[in-house]
Amino acid sequence: MIGMTQDFIANEFGDFNKITSLLITVLFNKDWNVPMRVFFTLGSRKVLVALIFFTLVWILWKGRDKKIELLSLVAVAGGGELYEESLRRIFHHFSPIRKSLIEHLSYTFPSEQSLMAFVIYGFAVFMLVRHSKRLWVPTLAPIAAILILLLIAISRLYLSIQYPSDIAAGYVFGGVWLGLNVLLLETFRLMKGINL
Repeated sequence: MIGMTQDFIANEFGDFNKITSLLITVLFNKDWNVPMRVFFTLGSRKVLVALIFFTLVWILWKGRDKKIELLSLVAVAGGGELYEESLRRIFHHFSPIRKSLIEHLSYTFPSEQSLMAFVIYGFAVFMLVRHSKRLWVPTLAPIAAILILLLIAISRLYLSIQYPSDIAAGYVFGGVWLGLNVLLLETFRLMKGINL
């Protein structure tokens, strides 16, 4: 996270963005247009809202500490929106691009969609693994989530919607937010167990 912040301020993402974009154009030709649009949809607001709803139902059905887990879901999703908006405003302020140019562009570092996709998919998988009794779920669910997040990132690059550095930063900053919330959830769960 600190390294990405330093690279952004020093405007050192140029080569990374060019090389990654070139790789995407070499690996995926125009025949990939339909699958990429499907992969792009996996990170859309509608799918993320549906995933939040699925997580809510899962917590109500299988959760052990329902109040703490529901509050954590609200913090992850609602707080994630505030977190990413705050980050984008801060990075907009410290942008190495001249202000006159950036006024005409939307500031996209870190990517809002990538950050929220990482946080929501990550929390859904965490809840699924935490409360599932099936032995294969802890292995396959995280692998499936990583694959989906990778496909979402590739689709955004293929469709030229965002810079690779914006997507990578969204995932890194999303990982920090998700990790902090999971740590707090488990801390509250442990404190509740000690008080009993």
